Amino acid sequence: MELYDVKDLHFGYPGSGRTVLNGVDLTLQKGEVLSILGPNGAGKSTLLACLMRLQRPERGSIRLMGQELASMKVSDIARLVGFVPQSSSPTFGYSVLDFVVMGRAPLLSTFARPGKEDRKAAEAALEQLGIAHLADRACSEISGGERQQAVIARAIVRRPEIILFDEPTAHLDYGNQLRTLKIIKQLSEEGFTTVITTHNPDHAILLGGKAAILDRDGHLDSGPADEMISEERLGRVYGAPLLVRYVEEVGRRVCLYSNL
Repeated sequence: MELYDVKDLHFGYPGSGRTVLNGVDLTLQKGEVLSILGPNGAGKSTLLACLMRLQRPERGSIRLMGQELASMKVSDIARLVGFVPQSSSPTFGYSVLDFVVMGRAPLLSTFARPGKEDRKAAEAALEQLGIAHLADRACSEISGGERQQAVIARAIVRRPEIILFDEPTAHLDYGNQLRTLKIIKQLSEEGFTTVITTHNPDHAILLGGKAAILDRDGHLDSGPADEMISEERLGRVYGAPLLVRYVEEVGRRVCLYSNL
């Protein structure tokens, strides 16, 4: 089942004089995992914003489950698409459970308050992420890695079809980066369609599935991760001599760079 169908997408910020997305074509099927790589400023976050209808493209078409995204209600998009931003710094002392319950808002009617079913769904999401023990803790008092897991729980609590992750490992230590990637892979295996933007080719290798590379001119090339993560492509995009080698000890390919 085709969830997203993007054709000839163009986008540029007013007054910038630069085209950020230049004729982007992309399709996403149910249960797929897609890693989007590219240099800083290439437009990876902008592409996700267009997929959420937070930014409106200059031209081109985005269809979400067969419907033109531009004609859909924001609430309908929110029911289908979950979003995990780069970082989350709660300014209020909400408990982790209450924070996750808020993710049910798109499923509630106007002025309705969350009920027992919403709290049960939030508790189940916390259990799924392995952080049920944090339910009564204040979001402002937990670690960055734990907060990222709470944000993911909030995104999945309404059981969307698709989850978009915007550089979810950017502010995490190495251990929490690996835990987050493992969660994303598990969600994909459970049937969620997952999209992640990242600077690290190893993330695309670990997640498998599809990979896309967005270059500085706004062109997107996508395909199976094993084919897309090549020395030629990575060197051209990042402007650095990167090596891709199979390491027997870990049983997979890895991305390496020579000494400084």
